[in-house]
Amino acid sequence: MKSELLKLLMFASKQAFYVFLIQLITLQLLLAKPSTSQDLLRETTLSIELNQQSLVVAFKLLEERTAFRFTYGKDVIKDQSTITVKGNNKSLESILSEIARQSEFNFRRINDNIYVLKREKKEAVKITEEFVDRNITGKVIEADSGEPLVGATIRVKGTSIGTVADVDGNFRLSIPDDAKILVISYVGFVTQELLVGSRISFEILLKTDVAALEEVVVVGYGEQNKVNLTGSVAKVSGEIINQRPITQGTQALQGLTPGIFVNTNSGEPGNDDASVTIRGIGTFNNAEPLVLVDGIEAPLDNINPHDIESINILKDAASASIYGTRAANGVILITTKRGSEGKAVVTYNNSFSFTSPTVDPDLVLDTRQYLETYVDAAEYSNRNNPFTPELIDELAALGSTNWYDEYVNTGFVQDHNVSITGGSGNIKYRFSNRYFDQEGYVEGDWFTERLSSRLNLDMRLSDKLNAGISIAYTNTDNRQAPKNDPQTFVVDGVEDNRYTGGKGNFLYTILLVSPPNGTVYDEFGRYGGTGGESSRSQRDNPQGLIDNQWIDNDANELLGNAFIEYEPIKNFKLRYTTGVNLNQQSYEETRLEYEQYDRFGNRTAVRTPGSILRTREATTLNFTNWLQASYTKSFDYHEIGLMVGVNQETSDDRRIATAETGFGSTSLVQPGNGTAISDIQNYDGEWALQSVFGRVNYNYKGTYLFELNMRRDGSSRFGQNNRWASFPGVSAGYVISNENFWNSNFMSFLKLRASWGIIGVQSEQLYPFASEVTLGNDYNGNSGAALTKFGNPDLEWEETTTIDFGIDLELFDGKIYLEADYFRKESDGILTQINNPLTSGVNSATTINSANILNKGWELNLTTNNKIGDLRIRANFNLSHLDNEVTKINSDLSSDNDMVYIGTGGDRNVWLIRDAPINAIYGHEFGGVFQTDDFNDDGSLRSGIDYSWLGSPRPGDIKYTDQNGDNIIDESDRVVIGDRNPEWLYGLNLNLDYKGFDLGMFFQGVGNIESWVNRYTGNFGHSGLREFWTNGWTEENPSNTIPRVFVDRDGFNGQSIEGLGGQAMNSFWVIDQSYLRLKNIVLGYSLPKKLLDKYSIERLRIYVSGQNLWTQSDLDDLDPERSQFSNHFGGTLPQAKSYTVGLNLTF
Repeated sequence: MKSELLKLLMFASKQAFYVFLIQLITLQLLLAKPSTSQDLLRETTLSIELNQQSLVVAFKLLEERTAFRFTYGKDVIKDQSTITVKGNNKSLESILSEIARQSEFNFRRINDNIYVLKREKKEAVKITEEFVDRNITGKVIEADSGEPLVGATIRVKGTSIGTVADVDGNFRLSIPDDAKILVISYVGFVTQELLVGSRISFEILLKTDVAALEEVVVVGYGEQNKVNLTGSVAKVSGEIINQRPITQGTQALQGLTPGIFVNTNSGEPGNDDASVTIRGIGTFNNAEPLVLVDGIEAPLDNINPHDIESINILKDAASASIYGTRAANGVILITTKRGSEGKAVVTYNNSFSFTSPTVDPDLVLDTRQYLETYVDAAEYSNRNNPFTPELIDELAALGSTNWYDEYVNTGFVQDHNVSITGGSGNIKYRFSNRYFDQEGYVEGDWFTERLSSRLNLDMRLSDKLNAGISIAYTNTDNRQAPKNDPQTFVVDGVEDNRYTGGKGNFLYTILLVSPPNGTVYDEFGRYGGTGGESSRSQRDNPQGLIDNQWIDNDANELLGNAFIEYEPIKNFKLRYTTGVNLNQQSYEETRLEYEQYDRFGNRTAVRTPGSILRTREATTLNFTNWLQASYTKSFDYHEIGLMVGVNQETSDDRRIATAETGFGSTSLVQPGNGTAISDIQNYDGEWALQSVFGRVNYNYKGTYLFELNMRRDGSSRFGQNNRWASFPGVSAGYVISNENFWNSNFMSFLKLRASWGIIGVQSEQLYPFASEVTLGNDYNGNSGAALTKFGNPDLEWEETTTIDFGIDLELFDGKIYLEADYFRKESDGILTQINNPLTSGVNSATTINSANILNKGWELNLTTNNKIGDLRIRANFNLSHLDNEVTKINSDLSSDNDMVYIGTGGDRNVWLIRDAPINAIYGHEFGGVFQTDDFNDDGSLRSGIDYSWLGSPRPGDIKYTDQNGDNIIDESDRVVIGDRNPEWLYGLNLNLDYKGFDLGMFFQGVGNIESWVNRYTGNFGHSGLREFWTNGWTEENPSNTIPRVFVDRDGFNGQSIEGLGGQAMNSFWVIDQSYLRLKNIVLGYSLPKKLLDKYSIERLRIYVSGQNLWTQSDLDDLDPERSQFSNHFGGTLPQAKSYTVGLNLTF
């Protein structure tokens, strides 16, 4: 909930912005260029003293003292002539004449521009003047598709007179009477020259060129042409991102580029818990990539998707090593949209969506079938039950409650974005606002409401000095359903907001496990319960949960940076950037006491006696500062680029958390009113990182490419022994198609590249090197201090070494573009925590370097652009293959067989095993189901295999596989039975344009990925029953794939869930999460320009869209796009299937 102070701050911020906007407009008017001077050159006088100065210096001085600007090419810059001109009140005409005589140039004045023209040696000095008085118009379109080329440049050859095409490809330009040739250019297309003659109207067709490879991509602390890249860098443009409605940044990456695995773990508003990994998991620490927004670290999902200009992903170590210690998992560089010169352009985008689950669980909903099945399961599991045939008849007559249909309905999402962009020659701006509101599809007041604003401002202070400011503010209000497994807020300085027990959303889980013989209310309007007529156990009443239990999250984030750039000499730049990220979060979990009653009016349960209130206030303040210098030099066929810099980052994290209970009444549940405080935590942590970095680029003839990156980091999280570490990266490329011998019409571009690099990872713990002593530990009534943590002063950095080999090629004149990579990424010295021996008296864990992990694989990215008549077809297909393996385990951690258990929370089947994937699933292999003929008449097994370790199996029970052939089933028969790491990632993005219509389809999929789901799966785990179990083994239906039904963890079959301390776990509970999903389909129509011109509208597009409409998966009633670490059937909400309408408006 917002405090009054926050409301006041927001009001003040709005007023401050209005004042700033007025100042901005005023400043723009003041800085606007003066009108074109009509004075002749001989009428313009000034005093001047130039003594042996270069032409460039002379022209800059004349620009400063007159209203004229000089336009010239490289021939002037390279000219070594020096000139001397002195005099008082000399006319500009005479000054230019003297310069012309001392050099090899003439001058041509058009309005307030003076063009410097190359003069032949025998040619006479000429100073001419003229004024523009002729207008031409035209349209620039793509030759293949007929689509307008927005932003194409049209200029008069030999001059700087020009303009750019508007959103429809149209242009208007005033040119001199004697203009002869127009030059039309656009990135990725062949430049064209046209004779002007007497024409005043033009229709210009541009053809695609290999120059499309000159696309600029963002790299660490700079930019590069894609054609010159030697590392593995992927780019997703804002145009592609905005082709479909997306609600958060992670969706912009899913399935669009190879090697990136994005898994949205839940469909709950504000708690989707999306994870992003690049080229596999190679650490026990945070495995997600470093995300930088305009150079400042920030959460990916807090960025307004409509503000994104591009997303660049640095995947190999050579590209990412410039970021050192935080780049081992890859780097995602987000560049936001900035202002542009010209009149103000206003853009408004909106969308409205209706949502529902992608999959509905198939539950037994008939009371009679449910109870009769439970009786069979209870008898098998040796569990008493009250359900006689007469009672079942009585309850069945009362009807059935479909809890899922009662409480799973339709959600609603609305998204509004408005931006204004414009500027003059000296100042450019872009200001945007977003309002996003998402309501969940589960009954109750569950929502996420987000307000965000961003201002990007660029200023040209002089010819040598530029500056810029970016400020973004986001406020998020989120209300979630209670969770079934609340965790400690802070553990050793690391906060984990995820509910790692695997049970997740309590309300959704209850809907899946509530029996059909229950009721919402009793006859007196009180919350219903089943009491003594419960099956496995009486569950919480869903309506009671909705009315009395919730979680409120209120978050505010301020992200800002400012830079100033100085260019003292050509191509040498100094840039200083400072940035801040302030994140404030208020968390409040309320669980009010409520009661349930059975059908006879008896109170059967008191939920959360005394009520519970948990609160947390957290503030994180990060500062980033860096200074960099860069220099580029071109001579002959050589291009050299140098960059060096220093970086300082600091972070201050403060949190306080409380848990209260013992409230006398539910109306008194407020902070401070509890009679008992069950927990108080106060935390204050700081860390710092200092770095120096540099890069060298070399390019010979655009054919031989080389790059060297280096960073040295010093981290406060390591002791003096290992505080500093160096991270190098080197890469090279060979553009074979630039060689003279290359002559292929089929393959117009071919580049080979290779890279190698090392990147580090620092501990997530703030002070793992230091031992800790805690005061206030009493012993026999005497106060004292106790050693509570062992430090590790010899702790070393994790290091990830990556090798990458790649090929880029273009076929059929740019119609097909292919990128392919093979990579090998090995992580050494993985940081993890181990518990100390009980004899040490220290309960806290100690951080050590634990293991080595290898990720290897290959990636393929195929893009095509074709046209058939009026139909334009653009498609992208990407495919990745990943292989993950633990290659070494620290002997202090593992047993003799090189394996160690690392499971936590509810998912207890997580292992680290040498030669197996990280986070492996380990247990017994499912061998089918025992049949009647597997047993002798005396009940013994005909196979002779000894099952006494588990119990005595019967027909219908789960078979275990005897792996070692000793005819005994025990813990030695366990093997790796599942891999949580995806082996295959793929995506297909198809776009069709036909006149004003556009159709887009986006498919995304994952192959060979597994997880362990052994709880609440409907075998009366508490009370639920899935239809799946009605096909289980019976004498009449002797299934060999589904065992007989049983009650949760009881009986022989129940051992397979987590019996014998987890040693009896069976692969029957491993699920295959592979899927292919139609993530989005969108159909749009752009209204004709002629119609929009009447209303001064530049563009208006309306569209309809569907998200997650179709899924191919082996899972019938589970969403495959779920957390791999949630072992409960209802641990995560299914993804939302949505139907959307929206518009894009520009005026």
